[in-house]
Amino acid sequence: MPQVRVQYLSMVKSQTKEKKIVERVDGQRYLLTILAEEEGALGKLEEFLKASDVKLEKIENLGRRSLVFPIKKHHELMLMSAFFVCDPSVTTPLEKKLQHEDFIVRMLLTTWDAEVAEFSERGKRVRKDV
Repeated sequence: MPQVRVQYLSMVKSQTKEKKIVERVDGQRYLLTILAEEEGALGKLEEFLKASDVKLEKIENLGRRSLVFPIKKHHELMLMSAFFVCDPSVTTPLEKKLQHEDFIVRMLLTTWDAEVAEFSERGKRVRKDV
């Protein structure tokens, strides 16, 4: 996995602690989470992101999940996530294209400042506590 270079822009002092403001030289890291009907959607999502102007870091199938309430008459859907790095100006057209894809039932695109491995660790901590 390629290392992302980080450039420290400035130090901001708050009353409680110092906070470092960082900007990725290669772009911003994003987390795309989708709910899909079919298991083949993971391959379609990977092809779609590779065709777009993004650098794919990690993509994973988190399995079939039961929903609390039906979404478009579905009671179970596949949960998938993808981490990628791109320029922030690319996300708006990318999100519009994703909304028109047939294999995606719901999606959420957010920025992700932590390391990619932290996503899996957070899920393990929550599951142990339950």
